[in-house]
Amino acid sequence: MIIGYRIEPIHYYIAPRGEITIKVIGEAGPGASKARYKVIKAVETVYHPHELVHVYAMQIGFVHPFIDEGIANAIGSKDKIKNLQNCKQFLKIAEKGYKYMLKPGIFTKLHLQGQPVYAYSQIVFRYWIETRGMKHIINLLKEAIQHPSKIE
Repeated sequence: MIIGYRIEPIHYYIAPRGEITIKVIGEAGPGASKARYKVIKAVETVYHPHELVHVYAMQIGFVHPFIDEGIANAIGSKDKIKNLQNCKQFLKIAEKGYKYMLKPGIFTKLHLQGQPVYAYSQIVFRYWIETRGMKHIINLLKEAIQHPSKIE
């Protein structure tokens, strides 16, 4: 049991880097991975805490990508802010606030434009975990599943 939820077994597939990896996982860099439902597909290593968080969160239910990535980045990833340019972009996003990220399509659009939305979601969720605790995060997940348009 994790955080009060019985977790079903998951499948973990590991592939060497190469052409087959691109077909199976969609990318081939060292450490690349994808998590969907109860399956993690990974390149060369079994250490993917970020993807494990996705798998376990998905067993509670599907949520907005800002919440999904925020939780996975806060718990299962190293710091996402890498350089000064990244910091400047991050601050532009932060000025708009997390509610802006919850608008339909914004998180994905900014991510595809190369904006550091994963870094922003990581900071927001690390702050919430530290100040409000994991119980708040679990309640947020439940609320987001039951009432996606009322996420606060």
